[in-house]
Amino acid sequence: MSSIMGELLDIEKTLVEEEFFQYGSLYFYDDVEMELRDFPLHAEPPKDPLRIALSHKFRIGQVAHRDWWRRGRCEAPAARGPWFRNDLARVLICAAEFQTGEIEWSDKIDEDGRASINLLKTCIKIAPDLTSPLQHHIGRLDFTTR
Repeated sequence: MSSIMGELLDIEKTLVEEEFFQYGSLYFYDDVEMELRDFPLHAEPPKDPLRIALSHKFRIGQVAHRDWWRRGRCEAPAARGPWFRNDLARVLICAAEFQTGEIEWSDKIDEDGRASINLLKTCIKIAPDLTSPLQHHIGRLDFTTR
């Protein structure tokens, strides 16, 4: 029994430390859409036997977290991933658009709902700047003291 637990802990540790090719949720290879099976699991090709085995068994698919699916949200049109790891802005934009759509989809939008929509729309606008390297902003910053 202890060897099985050790193997499970090794797999879990490997998954926690791994950099994946996409953002989303982990699925068995056969459980993702056909077009997602062609994408690699790992950001970099694996070299050790455990990661190689995992790369044949799993893929990244849509976000499975319940916040994206519960209370009728499964009916709402939304981009639920997976998203490429080098496009964090797209992840943030999709999450904000999803939340905005949920508020707008409700029967009654109160003042708090309108304020939330405005905040989310601001997040959508600035997401690309939030996720780009600092170098992108250096030319726009004024470092002089007044």
